Amino acid sequence: MYKQVKSLSRRYKLFFQELDACVDPRPGRYARSYLFLDSIIALILHGASPRDYILFEFWKKSNRERSTFITMRRFLNMLDKYNERRKKSLFQNKHEFNTTFRAFIKRSWLDVSSCTLEAFKEFVSQHKTVLVKPVEGYQGHGIYTLDFSTNDLDAKALFEDLRNQEVIMEEVITRGVLSEFNPSSINSIRVVTLLSGDRTDIKFASLKMGNSNMLTDNFGSGGIVGVIDVDSGIVITPGMNNKKERFTRHPASGKQIVGYQIPGWNDIVSTVVAASKIVPEVRYVGWDVTINEAGEVVIIEGNDDSDRAIQLHDQAGRRKAFSA
Repeated sequence: MYKQVKSLSRRYKLFFQELDACVDPRPGRYARSYLFLDSIIALILHGASPRDYILFEFWKKSNRERSTFITMRRFLNMLDKYNERRKKSLFQNKHEFNTTFRAFIKRSWLDVSSCTLEAFKEFVSQHKTVLVKPVEGYQGHGIYTLDFSTNDLDAKALFEDLRNQEVIMEEVITRGVLSEFNPSSINSIRVVTLLSGDRTDIKFASLKMGNSNMLTDNFGSGGIVGVIDVDSGIVITPGMNNKKERFTRHPASGKQIVGYQIPGWNDIVSTVVAASKIVPEVRYVGWDVTINEAGEVVIIEGNDDSDRAIQLHDQAGRRKAFSA
C-alpha cells in the first residue's frame, strides 16, 4: 500500500510540474487544488489520464468538449474492440512483423536471437551498415546503427553480445526524397487504417520527421509531426514536437513543411490498404512507411496501438472519426 501511495504521489508531482509549465499564469495553491480535483473528475467521467489532461488542455474544456476526445480509457476500449489480442504479437515483435509483411518490407533482415554465427557473418559481409532494433521495442527506443566496414571486427564476440540483447538487424533503407527534411533520420509517413469488413478507411495521416542528429523520427523522442490531408496527400498543418512547438519550416533543414505534397501518395494509400487486409483480426493499425531512392513505398512497421497525436494539433477530439 505504501509503495502504491508513493508511486501515485510521484506521478502527481510530475503532473503539477508539467501543469505549471503549461498553464498561464502559473496556478497558485488554490488553483492547483481545483485543477487536481478537476483532473480526478476528468479521469472518472472521461477516462482521461493525468497526461491526457495536460496534452489535451482539459482545464480549458467543457465536459461536452472532453467527451469528444479519445482519452486513454476510451483508447484502450477501442483497441480491445478492434484488435484481437492473440494476433497483436505479429505487430509487436519485429521479426514476426517483417516475416508476415515480407512483400511490403523490401529489405533484408536477420533475427540474431535465432540465427547461426555463419548466417550472421554472411549478413555482415553483405551490409556494411545496419540498423539494430530491439525485437519488441517502441517509439524508436533502443535503435542504433552498426558500421561493419572496419577490418578488425570480432564477429563472434559481437554476435554473442547482440544475441543477449534480443535484436534484429535490418538493411538500412535507402535514403529517399523525405530525407531532405532531416538527413540523419529515416523520415516517414504514418497512415492509420481501420478495417471494416472488406473496406479499409484511412482515418489519419501525418508526416514524421526527425530533428538535428536524431536517428529516428518518433514524436515521443523529440520528432516533428505535421498532419496530412488524406484525400490529397498534402501537409496541412505546421510541424509540432512533443513540447507543442510549431514549425512551418523544418528547424534543422529549413525545408517547407506546410503545403508539402507527399510524393506517390496514391501508391502509399494502395500499399497500406493492401497491408491492412493481411491480418484482418487486427483492424486498427498505424503504418509507418517511407519512399526509398527508387521511388518504392516501403513499410517500416505497423503499430497495433497507434497513438492519438492527431488531437494535439488543433486541440479537437476525434472520438467520432475513429469509430467503425
